[in-house]
Order: sequence, then C-alpha cells, then structure tokens
Amino acid sequence: TQDPQAQPLKEFDLKNRYMKSLYTGKVPVTRCYTIDWEANGDNMIVATPYGEDKKETVGVSMFKRDEGFSKPHYLAYMPKCHTLVVDKLDGKVYYSDYTKGELRSYDYNKYGMGNNYDANEEDPDGENQDMVFKFADGAAVRFMVCHPEGQYMYLLDNARSTILRSDYDAENKTFTAPYVVCGGNG
Repeated sequence: TQDPQAQPLKEFDLKNRYMKSLYTGKVPVTRCYTIDWEANGDNMIVATPYGEDKKETVGVSMFKRDEGFSKPHYLAYMPKCHTLVVDKLDGKVYYSDYTKGELRSYDYNKYGMGNNYDANEEDPDGENQDMVFKFADGAAVRFMVCHPEGQYMYLLDNARSTILRSDYDAENKTFTAPYVVCGGNG
C-alpha cells in the first residue's frame, strides 16, 4: 500500500542545483508516465495510470504553475492511461488507454480547467471525455507526440513494434484514425 504522504512529483532546478517535492495529498499521483505542457507553458498535464484502487487511479491530472504545481486537478478518469499529449492547435489533451485501444480527448473549452472531477467518484460513462477513435487491431499505444505545429501526431505501439501517424482534421478539430508508417505491416 502506498503511503498517502508520498511525494512522487519533484521539482529539479538544474541552474541552482536543488530538488524539492511538489505534491503531497491524500490521493496519490502514482507512477507518473507522461508529462506535457499547455501551449502557453503555464500548466503541467500528467498521465498517472496506477493506484491501489479506483479512488487513487485518476489517469489525467493538471498541476497549475500559479499553485506551485502543488495539487492535482483531475481532468479525466482513465485508469490505464500511460500516455498523453497536448495539441498546441486546439489545446485539447489527447490520451490513450492501452488496454482498451482507445484515444480520447479532454477539451478545456468544453469541460473547464480541471475543477469538475472528484477523484473519489468514477466517470464510467466518460462524461468529461470525448472518444476520438479506436485503434485498429487493438493497438497498445504507450507513447504519443504531436508535431510542433500540431498538424499530426505520432503514436508508438510497442506491442507490435509499429509507429502510427494520425493527421489533424482542422475542420472537425480532432485527429483522424491512425495508419502505420513504420514497422509491423507498414
């Protein structure tokens, strides 16, 4: 059982050569797998796929700079979220549940800035999430990165040793179903 006072998020100041803990709280943010930043660089978005139970397994959280990155604001319940990326064009957070083979998104303009989710309640219907697409053949995506201009995203399916690409659909403001560009059958 994880210690509720655990401080898994740390700040490293390389210039001044020090480290300090950023987060303590009763809902641990455990096994931080991916960190990305909003386009303006103010807020950190974190993928945290594991916890001892559902109350500890949030999935997608935001830490705000103006709060010293000291407390999580829960964006989306996604228990097996290993990867996420913030698209710099639309500001949405895109994330994947590697066990379900889905890509979902969280839209700040639609759902707010991370104050509407209680970590002690499940979101089984995904009310604060939008389904983007399901991966063909049950891809297990563990890493994603957007092109700096946001026109496309690369996704790594380590189970099949493939790299996928998803193009941005500007008209619908979302990403399209991905296709293999390297490895596997591509």
